[in-house]
Amino acid sequence: MRVKVYKNVFESPLCSGSYDLNTAVFSASVEMAAYRWHASNWSMIRKLKSGEYRIYSRHADKKTGKKKNLGTFASRTAAEKHERAIQYFKHG
Repeated sequence: MRVKVYKNVFESPLCSGSYDLNTAVFSASVEMAAYRWHASNWSMIRKLKSGEYRIYSRHADKKTGKKKNLGTFASRTAAEKHERAIQYFKHG
């Protein structure tokens, strides 16, 4: 199966108005897969079984091979606020 990659979103058949059902379904599944990959691999915040939210570092520690725990919070909004503070501190 050959897949055409569009550099510009507006060039895709979904935006032009002329597409068949197979193209539409395939494009939607690719977009969803990309969103899931992005959300799972780049998010530093994970929900624990206890209902709390924990922030992990993006890269694994070289000694232990695990991601560092950067804090545990009761709400996601508090975790996101702290994540922004971490990013500000790192990139300044």
